[in-house]
Amino acid sequence: MPDDTRLFHQPVIRVCKVCSFTGVTPGGFGKNRGRDRGYLRFSYPAKGEGDMSSDTKRILGTVQLIVEIGVVIGFIVGLIPFGFLWSGNWVVPLVFVSAVIGLITSNGTLLAALANIVMALLSYIPVLGYVTRIVGILISFFIMTRARRTSRY
Repeated sequence: MPDDTRLFHQPVIRVCKVCSFTGVTPGGFGKNRGRDRGYLRFSYPAKGEGDMSSDTKRILGTVQLIVEIGVVIGFIVGLIPFGFLWSGNWVVPLVFVSAVIGLITSNGTLLAALANIVMALLSYIPVLGYVTRIVGILISFFIMTRARRTSRY
């Protein structure tokens, strides 16, 4: 009589080092053991695999720093009456770019960038917009200090 644990097929999880897919292979016996049978799903790469190089993080940190300088300039121009109608055309896209860079580099600026997106959208409200622009400037300075850490050698 076979062991009861051998009757149940336990999945074998394999992580591809190239594309970070996780293939779940049914356990099986004999020939079936070790064959990939599909069932692919996304997974995070294991620690040390797929990490971003320091040069890439430095370049993205520099790009995020430049983007945030543009955001600050746009918020300052927005403090002029009706100035945000003009500067909002570049501030809103730039805060989204900053959020994406913060997500990619994981340098601790993602939540601040999401708050800056909210501030940029609320800046279109006439009276409340002045307060949100000032808060947006402060948030941008915070993001710039965090991005400066990753843009150094």
